[in-house]
Amino acid sequence: MHHRKADIAYWIAAKHWNKGYATEACREMLRYGFDDLGFERIAAGVIVGNDASVRVAEKLGMRLEGTALKEWWRDDYQIDCHHYVIYREDKPG
Repeated sequence: MHHRKADIAYWIAAKHWNKGYATEACREMLRYGFDDLGFERIAAGVIVGNDASVRVAEKLGMRLEGTALKEWWRDDYQIDCHHYVIYREDKPG
């Protein structure tokens, strides 16, 4: 059986950090993905060491699925990435 899924990402300028914007935006992305697009699973990649984004994923009910080493590129070097997931049945109210 093939399941539809989506990967979400966001970048926010430092002057807007710690104001709840990322959580609010990601909550709406989850709602849209599950309710409007019919996804069964949504995954979020979080750069290892980005504790604020880990908190956003966890606030939304996402769970760590695993960590991929040297998965993404930033400038001229590879970086590690945590994979957080949530399934339709676990979506936030």
